[in-house]
Amino acid sequence: MIKISDAEYEVMKVIWKRKEVTSLEIIEELKDSKWNFNTIRTLIKRLQTKGAIKVSGRRGKTFSYISKIDESEYKIEMAKDLLKKVYNNSLEDFILDYCKASKITADDLREIIKDIDKKQES
Repeated sequence: MIKISDAEYEVMKVIWKRKEVTSLEIIEELKDSKWNFNTIRTLIKRLQTKGAIKVSGRRGKTFSYISKIDESEYKIEMAKDLLKKVYNNSLEDFILDYCKASKITADDLREIIKDIDKKQES
C-alpha cells in the first residue's frame, strides 16, 4: 500500500470527495489550511509520483486528477497497519482503549455488534 503523509491525505480527501478535480479546485478547497498554493501543488506532485493519483485530462490550462487508490481500501489498510504497529494485532486491546478514550457505552457496543451482524448476513 502506498504510504501517504498527513498533508497528502488532506489532498486525497478532496480528490476522493470530488472524484475528479483540478489543482486549482484542490487549492480552493484547502484555502483555509495553513498551506499556500505552492505547497499544495507540491503535495499533488508527490501523490502523483507515488502513484496515488493520476492526470485524467485537462480543463482549460490546468490538469484534472483522479485517485488511483480506493478510499475504503486505503482506510482498511491503514487501520490494519495501526492495529499491527500499536496493538500487536490485538483488536480487543484496540477496542478497549478506544472505548475508554471515547466513552463508548455498552449500549453503543451492542448497536455496533448489530450492525456487524447485519453486514455479515448480506
